[in-house]
Amino acid sequence: MKVINFFLFYLLGLIGIVFISIIPEFISLKSFKESPSFFTLFIEHIQTLLDPKAWEYRYFYLESGYPIFEVLQEPFIYSMKILLGAVFSGVIFALILALIVTCLPSRITDYIKRIVDFMESIPDLIIAALLQAITIKMFQITDIKLFNVAAYSEDIYFAPILTLSILPMISMFKVFMHLFEEELSKTYILFLKAKGMNGLEILIKHSLRNIMPAFTQRLKVIIFGMLSSQFIIERIFNVHGLTYYLLESFTPITISFVLFMIFTPFYVLFYCIDLWANKENLYFNDIRNKKTSIKRVYENFIITNQIRIKNLCYNVKHFRVSRYSLHRHLKACYRAIAVYFKEWKVIVGSLFFVVAIGYSVIYSVITDNYVGQEKFLYKDDGITLAATPPYARTDPFIFGSDQFGFSIFDQLVVWSKIYLVIWLIDCFFTCFWWPHFWCNLFFLFKPKKSKMDGRCCRFSPFYAFKFDSLYSQYFAFSISERIVWEVFILTILVLPVTTVLTGKEINEVLSRDYISSSKMIGGSSTHLFIKHIIPHIGPKLAILFGQQFIQVLLIFIHLGVFNLFFGGTKNSAGFEPSAISITYEWSGLIGAIGRGAIISGYYWYLWVLVAFMLAIFAMQLIIQGIVEIQQRRMGVISKGKKPINRGKSTPYPRYQVNENSFKLTNKVE
Repeated sequence: MKVINFFLFYLLGLIGIVFISIIPEFISLKSFKESPSFFTLFIEHIQTLLDPKAWEYRYFYLESGYPIFEVLQEPFIYSMKILLGAVFSGVIFALILALIVTCLPSRITDYIKRIVDFMESIPDLIIAALLQAITIKMFQITDIKLFNVAAYSEDIYFAPILTLSILPMISMFKVFMHLFEEELSKTYILFLKAKGMNGLEILIKHSLRNIMPAFTQRLKVIIFGMLSSQFIIERIFNVHGLTYYLLESFTPITISFVLFMIFTPFYVLFYCIDLWANKENLYFNDIRNKKTSIKRVYENFIITNQIRIKNLCYNVKHFRVSRYSLHRHLKACYRAIAVYFKEWKVIVGSLFFVVAIGYSVIYSVITDNYVGQEKFLYKDDGITLAATPPYARTDPFIFGSDQFGFSIFDQLVVWSKIYLVIWLIDCFFTCFWWPHFWCNLFFLFKPKKSKMDGRCCRFSPFYAFKFDSLYSQYFAFSISERIVWEVFILTILVLPVTTVLTGKEINEVLSRDYISSSKMIGGSSTHLFIKHIIPHIGPKLAILFGQQFIQVLLIFIHLGVFNLFFGGTKNSAGFEPSAISITYEWSGLIGAIGRGAIISGYYWYLWVLVAFMLAIFAMQLIIQGIVEIQQRRMGVISKGKKPINRGKSTPYPRYQVNENSFKLTNKVE
């Protein structure tokens, strides 16, 4: 049965890739009046895939094609070497660093976490540009070449692997630290310490084995983010991998085969990881899934319905309108939210978004979304030319200007109100609303369907598709339609991964003993979800929310390198054709001008990076505050107490016992 399921879900994944492959062409042809329907394109593409003679790789400027497997085989191996090298190096270094930091004192651990948070806010595009600039500068000074900054006649591995592994390594380190902290709060740790085992020995021999199944589930989300980053890394370092050949022949047949080649190894890898992760729970699953007799099923059915009828009668008898009043529910929601806003980290992080969005709204209302532009700067006489764009920090421009003379400060302010809100909405739907909805529907009420739901959707390379779908030209749509479409793509395509991950966390909580006790005393599914499941998976969802928030920002940065800006791209023709963002969104500005700022010396461009990093810092503060509150509720960490002043020791009072030290209270004769 496992073999049948393996090939069945693999076939479903291939069908999903076929749907994905024709979406860019469907969007491109939609602007024509007589455009074919989606079903027609799907049937034609299926016929092409079933005909081996049509498996050709065609360049845009050539009529004849080449066998597609012969063209894509070497680029696929090259790209997989870079990706797998980054994954393994990231896991190894993150694990070693987490083991060392966990054994250090708490003060040192806090400083290391702050450094890690700072490094996480730096985009991989800037990291790659810094590595290239440092290597070139050192070669100019010392005539020593650290590594090749770009591939030309030889393949390069060190620079792409290093750049691709830094941000995932930081995410893995934070996941390891969170899992270790939860594991060290369990009871068996005290028993092991009582036996004389030190902290590092406990982590390696016991805790590491226990957290690996949970870590492998989060590793899937990180790997999908690495697939997205690999597109831009290959472009920056001139690596002729799958990305290069995909963009050179952006046709449905090429998209299908590229995604097939990415999908297949990761499907097998993740399937084997799931088998290994569930190996320790086989005994429990066999007992839980053991078939019972018809008589026992009938008895359980009768008893369950009797309890439900009694509960219904009790609720009808003791019905009170005040229980269901809107005021009571609003008051309960206020109390639940007010707990988080007592944490200073949540307050400071939220204050950044409130101030940034509020200032942007006020600026837009007063100036009508004005973005200052100066094509030339003249001296006081009005005739002599003083400077041409891009301008450094001068009088009319606080943060300088871009290459077209537009004020960078105005661009940051104008659309930050929509851009920040879109970030938050996209991450909220990705990590909280939709996963909770589907988990309530499948994992709690119909647990048998959760297996099919998870296996059908966990392996698809959705991050790769984001480039494919957004690369198509759909400028004919209005700006609101483009924003809705892009938010839909960035949200719906990552939902299966986050939903399955959330479902596995819920299933893990549901398998614990206290859940069975809660069910025995009449706890409903809603009660279990609110009172027992949310407190345990809350910190993990907060970490997932932060990862998705950063990955969404990185996606926009990567799209900016390809001149695919959020909300639309304005292309201008002429001797120097250029592309300008319509919405002046932050990540697109970093992708378009951030790398050139370091290479060309226009360092005032990096003010966009400062705004980007502040947004990430604010989100990290909010997430840290939420995680700490949830961990206090679970007993993982305790609220710090004020230190006792031991500087001055108070001497104990000395008493001298005499006849007056005692008093006669009752005389016994």
